[in-house]
Amino acid sequence: IRNWPNFSSRPNVSSRKSTTLYHLDKDVSVTKPFLLILLIATMLPGCSRHQVAVDIINYVNQGLLNISGLESRAIESYNAVAGSNYTSSDAMRRALKNDTIPLYRRYLELLRQIRPGSQEVQQLHAATVRAAEMIYEGFRTKLVGLEINDLALMSRGNELIAAGTAATADWKQHLEQLKREYGVRTE
Repeated sequence: IRNWPNFSSRPNVSSRKSTTLYHLDKDVSVTKPFLLILLIATMLPGCSRHQVAVDIINYVNQGLLNISGLESRAIESYNAVAGSNYTSSDAMRRALKNDTIPLYRRYLELLRQIRPGSQEVQQLHAATVRAAEMIYEGFRTKLVGLEINDLALMSRGNELIAAGTAATADWKQHLEQLKREYGVRTE
């Protein structure tokens, strides 16, 4: 690298060839390798932002969308026998045991296998795993309560399901915020 531009604010730059100094300010002197490192370091944040945006896209398109059907089917099977659709403890028990819990277990297993690349998406993903674990534990606790006719366990199961559902809503808000921050659009 012979013909580096002269960034000197002083007229006579040191002429030593082995450690040519460039003066950017009255009190700041830098060498050629330092300028190269500085140039690379200023370019990295842009690359990093792009990598996070790509990671968000992959996380949603290749990770979450591939398994979201399992979660939807599990929640639908639960909602078909809960709340205003509740008909009997036996119907709830059968739905939890035969449909909801097996589907949600598989969803959770696949969710845990997703490995985002960026720290930002890893933190986001950890939040949805925790939320899904709460919901899954809530389903299991409620099933045990139904099987042994324990109202306290059924209530605890409902609390876990509600807490996991609220945590999932928070996760969705954080995902949307991260997408906006990194310029990822949903089509």
